[in-house]
Amino acid sequence: MTEQAALKQWDGLRETISRTIRMVVFITLPVSVGMIVLRFPLIRTLFQHGHFTAEDTLQTTVPLFYFCLGISAQSVIQILPRAFYALQDTWTPVILGLISMAIDILCMFLLVHPLAAGGLALADTVSAVVNMLLLFYVLRKKLGKMDGKNMLITGLKTLLSSLLMAFVIWIWSQWVTRFLGVKTISSLIVLISGTVLGALVFGLSAKFLKMEEFEQTVGLLQRRFKKAH
Repeated sequence: MTEQAALKQWDGLRETISRTIRMVVFITLPVSVGMIVLRFPLIRTLFQHGHFTAEDTLQTTVPLFYFCLGISAQSVIQILPRAFYALQDTWTPVILGLISMAIDILCMFLLVHPLAAGGLALADTVSAVVNMLLLFYVLRKKLGKMDGKNMLITGLKTLLSSLLMAFVIWIWSQWVTRFLGVKTISSLIVLISGTVLGALVFGLSAKFLKMEEFEQTVGLLQRRFKKAH
């Protein structure tokens, strides 16, 4: 991005930003949806030992749910400030970050009473989403059109594939849990099998929808596999 900005290759810079954001959304959205569906076996496997009880698991899944809602936004705001830095603008991300921090604190005051720890997590998610939107809005003012149509299409297709994946994982996890119970090893089996099944369903759905990001991800994995061998 720095090279493209220095050479004033604005079309190339916009394409780089768009492609990066689309790839980030393609990877993080199914991860966040999968974690939401599998949050109970995840928490049971990692923490439900010794003094950490089933009630503690139930309470921990609430903030985890709200944190998961913001994973994609948190990931995108790791990308957008770099576009500003490439444009030699270091102050705008700082100012927008401070605004988002103020919104975070305000949301904490408003949400912590009705939602307890979940309110703190939801406040962080709201702040991340606001920060992402502000960064994107100001960047669009600087660079003009930002390939929003393709980003929207990628987002919708990824969401559709993720929801299909979530439905399959939920049915599977309910069925397996009914037979194996909720002990640690059982939760680990549900977690691993659900993750593998979810990845397969999401991949097949993305391939069926002819998503460019799916082909890029497969190509990246193939290159990594060849280098490893």
